[in-house]
Amino acid sequence: MIIGTQSKCGQALRRRPFGVAQDRSGQAMVEFVVVAGILLATVAIMTIFLNTFQSYGTRVLNLVGSEYP
Repeated sequence: MIIGTQSKCGQALRRRPFGVAQDRSGQAMVEFVVVAGILLATVAIMTIFLNTFQSYGTRVLNLVGSEYP
């Protein structure tokens, strides 16, 4: 028996547009695509941060290491 296919009165629920049995095959793919998108966005943001802070650090080191009074 599939969980959630009967109501409290014991009658079968026939009209369930997003029922338990109908959406299980595509749900995993949707979750995978959402998580993959979030992962790619996170990697892109971290790459931008790395580039920004690396150039900032290089600028600071050049200013500190210069012999200009």
